[in-house]
Amino acid sequence: MTEPNENAPPTLLQRIGLWVCALAPAVLVTFVISGFNPILRSSGVMLFIIFAASNAGCYLIWNWVFFVRPAELKKRLPITGEELRRKRKEFYDSLPR
Repeated sequence: MTEPNENAPPTLLQRIGLWVCALAPAVLVTFVISGFNPILRSSGVMLFIIFAASNAGCYLIWNWVFFVRPAELKKRLPITGEELRRKRKEFYDSLPR
């Protein structure tokens, strides 16, 4: 079996999962905003715009948290002992004597 490419975009199933996970915060934000502003309760278009913006924002955040950020962390962590010694030696060698 081939290993998945770390730089590949999320698959269709992952994107669907992201949208489903983004629904709950988007609905919550919509209800909270409509609760504070009673004028918006009668305006379905504004509620839909708030919901769509919240859903898109949550989707982008979840995508970054689950797919983009782990790839960034994997490049940096864990630091092996050999790499740590090399970086420490480079640092101390760069200091003026």
